[in-house]
Amino acid sequence: MRDIERIDYLLELLGDIWKDHQDVRFNQLIYLLHSKYIDINGGIGRVESDDGINMPMTNSFHF
Repeated sequence: MRDIERIDYLLELLGDIWKDHQDVRFNQLIYLLHSKYIDINGGIGRVESDDGINMPMTNSFHF
């Protein structure tokens, strides 16, 4: 079974992002959550293309 604490951790991150970016759409919030998770966890979760090239993920949105 996975660590149940991960749920609270992700919800806390999502809450922090939502407070900073109150007017973004849900999918944008999830994108920002993913980007922040990658930054915090040293690249774990980074999306790669089929040819193995890292796809850029950034949390520097200007909404």
